[in-house]
Amino acid sequence: MTELSGVAPAELTEKNSGRLVLLGTPIGNLSDLSFRAVETLRIADLIVAEDSRQSRKLLTHLGIRNKKIASLFGKGRVDVDAVVELIGTGRVVVLVSDAGMPGVSDPGADFVGAVRAAGLSLEVVPGPSALTSVIALADFDVTEFHFAGFLHAQREARISYLERAKSMGFPVVAFEAPHRIIESLGDISSVYGPGHRVLVAKELTKIHESSVSAEVSSILGSKIVNPPKGEYVMVISATTRTVSSHVEQQRIATVLLKSGIKVKEASVVLSELTGVPRRGAYELLLVLRGEGILNDDQSE
Repeated sequence: MTELSGVAPAELTEKNSGRLVLLGTPIGNLSDLSFRAVETLRIADLIVAEDSRQSRKLLTHLGIRNKKIASLFGKGRVDVDAVVELIGTGRVVVLVSDAGMPGVSDPGADFVGAVRAAGLSLEVVPGPSALTSVIALADFDVTEFHFAGFLHAQREARISYLERAKSMGFPVVAFEAPHRIIESLGDISSVYGPGHRVLVAKELTKIHESSVSAEVSSILGSKIVNPPKGEYVMVISATTRTVSSHVEQQRIATVLLKSGIKVKEASVVLSELTGVPRRGAYELLLVLRGEGILNDDQSE
């Protein structure tokens, strides 16, 4: 574990009193780092990094020297309790990942949880994110979406996830490594169909940034994955859910009510089973309740 006792306190003011700062770093273009992020790195008493070598390069680029950096992994990894104790003495600790926001498919949750449990302060300094960047590039609706992080490395688990995601009816945003992108796109084609629309982007914010939005079968033959190179971000467009007939909706709703579950819970199940919007499912259940298909203890 890294020894933190030698960390000297910053000049304490109301603005930089003890706290954990979750700071977003560039995902490819160093010019994307905000002025606020630079200033926060300057006043930090300790920087906790996913990889201290990567963070040292960033600090050198910014002209920030003599900063104590502790790593999340490896021989000199930092202890969470030691960081919490340090914050409790008034120090400013900044948590960074190699690229993007901490906690978004990167470490961070353990530190946040420990700081919250200790009743200490947290602060977010937002920065570039592959997640939000790829959504901005989508030419289809991504108002509601499911974030998968990196898709499973094992094919069986990946297929299982894709099948569940398809049944949810939401767009899916996922990260993928270059050595698995072809296989994952093939699995998407198998589960969703070769004509399903997918957005694939790579090298976001870098000189060779590129993105393609097309049928998955077309993407498999495109230059963006041939040869596969760089970190990939994908958005799988939503599936169109089939709404069952009104008669079928009534039949299922009646069964649910007679089972004894509450109306609110029944509306969720009815919506999932029939494809009808949740509000419409709730209203149908209320109508059926008025017809006497409801026990006295099922009112809500």
